[in-house]
Parts: sequence; structure tokens; C-alpha cells
Amino acid sequence: GAAKALAVAACEHPIDNWHVHVIYAGGGSSDLRNLPAVGDVIPVNDIERVRRLMRDALDEIDRRAELRSRDPGASSWGSIQMPRRMLVIDGMAAFEHHHARVDRGIAVDQLARIAREGRAGGVHLVLTAQRRAEIPMEFIGLIGTRIVLRCTSADEASLWGLDESASTPASMPPGRCR
Repeated sequence: GAAKALAVAACEHPIDNWHVHVIYAGGGSSDLRNLPAVGDVIPVNDIERVRRLMRDALDEIDRRAELRSRDPGASSWGSIQMPRRMLVIDGMAAFEHHHARVDRGIAVDQLARIAREGRAGGVHLVLTAQRRAEIPMEFIGLIGTRIVLRCTSADEASLWGLDESASTPASMPPGRCR
């Protein structure tokens, strides 16, 4: 769905060099493996591989922060431009379900740190969810850009801070977009 479209768009982006990593709950994202910029496509229930990916993303954020502290204008390693990294969590509810109780929820905490600190270093986070309630409150303030498709109710629209009339046009059935 939405995560797959974003990952494909990043792979085809003509300006920037992207590395895309996907943690998915459903079956649709696994075919992203064949795209050239996609490094990892990991099922959400593969606890060890998710741990490694999270640690790698945080290490990258720390490396880039160190580089920026030495040279505030730095955006490259020497003459090699640093690629942007995109971590896609396709199904936040499933991610939280599988990782909130493992090692006291460290993967969820690491994801929050990536959301807080990653963008400044070119490490971007994309979360998908069926409903607003699936996104933990700690992430709501960290999300810079939201793409909200058709909401199923006025309450759902208001949770995203949307005007009901703008988010639920009468011509669109629930769960669809034009």
C-alpha cells in the first residue's frame, strides 16, 4: 500500500541517493527486495534482524552527528555525497505488538529516537497505520509531515487535526482515496 508507494518513489527520485529499509507486517512489501535502492526488507516478527537494523540506523545517526559537529556545513564524507536513508515501518500497530514487550520495548524506544534525531542527519522515518490510534502518542509530536488518506469517521479525522469536511468528502466511500 502506502509504504510500498513511498519506497518506490524514493528509489526513483532523480536528485538524491536513497537507501531504503522496510520492516513490514503484511505480505505486500516483501516484493520491494528487487528495487535497486532497497537494502533490507524484514518481516516485523523477525526480532533479531529488526534489532540489527535499528542499531545500524542509530549508529548512522550518531556518525552523521559527529561529522556535523566537526563541520556544521558537512553533508558528505569527503568527496562522496552521503545518501539519505529511509526506514519504513509498514504497520506500526504490528511493530509495537511484536516489539513493545521484548527487552522492555527497546526497539520502540529506538524508533522514537530515530524519529527525534534522524531527519537532521538524513535518516528519515515513514510509519504507516490503518488508524490514528495505532500511532503511539510519543510519535505524534515527532511526525513532521503526515499523509492522511480517507478517514472512516469524523472522530478519526479530528484525531489527526483535520476538518471533517476536508477529510471525508461525500463522493468517497470509507477507506478509499481518489
